[in-house]
Amino acid sequence: MWKIAFSGVWCVVVCLVAVYAGFQWAPAPKQVEAQSPRLTEHEVVKSAMVTVPIIRENKVDGYVVAEVTMTANDGALRASPSPEVELTDELIATLVSRPVLTDPEFAADTLRLDLVERMNKRTGRQAYYKTLITKLDYLTAADMDRMRTSGASPMKVTPLVDKSLLDVVPGPVPKDG
Repeated sequence: MWKIAFSGVWCVVVCLVAVYAGFQWAPAPKQVEAQSPRLTEHEVVKSAMVTVPIIRENKVDGYVVAEVTMTANDGALRASPSPEVELTDELIATLVSRPVLTDPEFAADTLRLDLVERMNKRTGRQAYYKTLITKLDYLTAADMDRMRTSGASPMKVTPLVDKSLLDVVPGPVPKDG
């Protein structure tokens, strides 16, 4: 009987020592960096999806479909009654002012910088920081006409920028309270 009790105590001691040693000799956990930048000090302003016609030689050549999001400080959002409408207006103005949107030399970074500059000029201060392009596509007029007919095949969308260059808008950051 005492042999069974001794072997039970011996098993418990060995298990406790093994667990203790495992925790003592385990490497320290590595710090994991966040996948996307946190926007704790900025707010996100999203534009409406806009469709801008491209007119060449007095006829509609195609349409640019775009949607952007910008990061702004809290002061910009309090100063403006509707920053989403202002951003949508500036997005349309920027797209209309572009000489040729289907140009192979078209750079999305230029569009981003122009929008930040226009929005800061509109508010009169450095309130907007970064533009995130979430949608930027080109539709030809022929594609639009084909979609208007009944029984048409799905619309062919030509992206103006590579899909990998489009930005992913992070979700709302929970406020620590």
